[in-house]
Amino acid sequence: MKITGLAVSNFTAFEEAVFDFVKGVNVLIGSNGTGKSLIMKLLYSVMRAPVDARLAGKKPDTDRLRDTLHEVFRLESPNFENLVRKAGELRNASIEVRTTKASYEFGFGFSGASELPAPTFSGPKGCVFIPPADVLAMFEGFAQLYEKYQLKIDKTYYDLCK
Repeated sequence: MKITGLAVSNFTAFEEAVFDFVKGVNVLIGSNGTGKSLIMKLLYSVMRAPVDARLAGKKPDTDRLRDTLHEVFRLESPNFENLVRKAGELRNASIEVRTTKASYEFGFGFSGASELPAPTFSGPKGCVFIPPADVLAMFEGFAQLYEKYQLKIDKTYYDLCK
C-alpha cells in the first residue's frame, strides 16, 4: 500500500494544504519552520499505528493511533491542541490520508475529545521515516538509552534504530 495523497486543515502551520504524491520518490521543499517535518511525522504516525498494533498482537484501533500521535509528536497534554493551527479562534484540525487501498479521515481540536475513528486499513508491514537527525539513532545503545531514561526525543528516532 502506498500513500497517494494528504489533505490537512488547521493542522500546525497549515491552514489548508493538499498534497498529491506521485509514484516513486516525493520531496517536500520549503524554508525552515514551514512544516515539512510535521507532515512527514503525521504520515508516519498514521501508517505506523497499525504496525504497532499488529506487533502488540492487537487490532488497529483509535487508541493505538492516539498513542502513536502522542509518541511521535511528544504531546504532553491528553488532547491534541498543540497540533491545531492557532489563528485567533479555537478551531479543529482535520486530516485525510489517501492510499492505494483506502482513505482515512480523522480530526481533533481543543475540546479534549479527539475524533479518531478506528483505522479503515491495516497499514503496511513496515514503514520508515528518516528524520534530519537520523545520525543520532545510529548511535550504538540509543534504543537502550531511550527506553531506560525516557528521553525527550520523538518516537521516530527510536523506531529507526530498532
